[in-house]
Amino acid sequence: MQRAAMPRKVTENKIEITWDSQPLPNDPSPGYFVVLHFAELRLLRGTALRQFYVRFNGELLYPEAYTPGYLISGALYNTAPVRSSEFIVSIEATPASTRPPLLNAMEIFTVMSTTKADIP
Repeated sequence: MQRAAMPRKVTENKIEITWDSQPLPNDPSPGYFVVLHFAELRLLRGTALRQFYVRFNGELLYPEAYTPGYLISGALYNTAPVRSSEFIVSIEATPASTRPPLLNAMEIFTVMSTTKADIP
């Protein structure tokens, strides 16, 4: 949580991460959970504001614009597995934001079946 990814260009107000589903022998369309970690690493002064929306495959992970706390770790995550062939995590600055979005860490978990198909 001591570092953060931000858009490469100052004029870009979006971070986008994509990946394709990896079919499993017993589950051709596995479900995924994503956990995104945020912490503001700079003390923003005056009217400076870092605020963004976070979407996972187009659905908001949080119903409001998210503002990370200064040196306080926060996380957003989906509560049900998402099944798709392609996944897109999008972090986009709000119109009110004066700073680009950031991402400190990201975890991706896949749902794995613990039942054996060959047991009668």
